[in-house]
Amino acid sequence: VVRAIVFGIIIMIAAPATFVLLLILSTKLLERVIAIGTDHDSSVWISYMIMGAVLVIAGSWAMRKRFVGEPA
Repeated sequence: VVRAIVFGIIIMIAAPATFVLLLILSTKLLERVIAIGTDHDSSVWISYMIMGAVLVIAGSWAMRKRFVGEPA
C-alpha cells in the first residue's frame, strides 16, 4: 500500500511537468515544420494559433463531457 501511495505521489508531480514539456516540444516542432514554407516570425504566430485552436477544441470537448446527463 505504501508503495502505491509513493508511486501515486511521484506520478502526480511528474505528470503535469511532462504534459507542459510535451506541449512546449510540440509547439516548437510545429513551428519548425511551418518554417519550411514561411519566415520565422510568421511560423511562430501560426504555430501558436494552431496549438491554441487544438487546446480550445480539447477544452471544449472536455467541458461537454463533464456532465453525463441530468440526475434522476
